[in-house]
Amino acid sequence: MKLNNKGFTLVEMLAVVIILGVLAAIMVPTVTSMIRKNQQDNFKNLNKSIISAAKMYMSDNRYEITLDGQTCGGGVTKRSITYIGEQEIKNSQIPIQTLINNDYLTDGDMLNEDKQEIDREKSYIKVTYNCATKKYIYEEPHLE
Repeated sequence: MKLNNKGFTLVEMLAVVIILGVLAAIMVPTVTSMIRKNQQDNFKNLNKSIISAAKMYMSDNRYEITLDGQTCGGGVTKRSITYIGEQEIKNSQIPIQTLINNDYLTDGDMLNEDKQEIDREKSYIKVTYNCATKKYIYEEPHLE
């Protein structure tokens, strides 16, 4: 009687399954932490991009900026921006959509900390003018 030597034995199959299980147990947490770190880095980079875009926007439009009526001095060092050209700015908040419309930001994937798409109309960056240093102050973007 001739034996059929084609195929694997049960022990060989079990060894392969155990090895794959060990590899999966090692790899899954590593890959998960890498994905989480990547998402955090993307959020930080988005914030930096928005601040850079706001700086370019303010620089390009610096002669069209109207500040509030407060005078510098008497302890008042910050002034709000009320208009940039014809566009009224509420509470010195420049909407992200404005930066996109003026080609300072690209309209790509923008995710907040909760990994949800941000509302470009409600999200903004606040920019105020410091009278003492004669510079603009850019706060962290508020992303909704």
